[in-house]
Amino acid sequence: MNQAEIMTLLIYSKCRTSFSKDYNGVVGYVRISVLNGDVILDWFHPVNKLGRIIDTHRNGTHFLVYEQMTNKEILKLIRMFLDEPFTVAEEEAFVDTTPLDNIGILLDWKSFFRI
Repeated sequence: MNQAEIMTLLIYSKCRTSFSKDYNGVVGYVRISVLNGDVILDWFHPVNKLGRIIDTHRNGTHFLVYEQMTNKEILKLIRMFLDEPFTVAEEEAFVDTTPLDNIGILLDWKSFFRI
């Protein structure tokens, strides 16, 4: 089974940076996808002041979905990963979870895994 992309969320800087001219400027994105029984969060953002966006291969950004898990529990785990504080090129950043909050509750997450 191929990896299927579900949603992409933007990463914003909490302050003005060398690669973002505005406060709260977009500095990267998180791709939420599924593969077999896993939810995978791929983080793409600059790792230094040069501003080149790359896949940062963050550890612990996927989890296995079990048959007994509800859609609400799956969504809660995704939010737990996205709400963790982090930095982008030494600057505080956050993930805009508005699309996930608005659409995530309407999705049948378990149907993506055929469990």
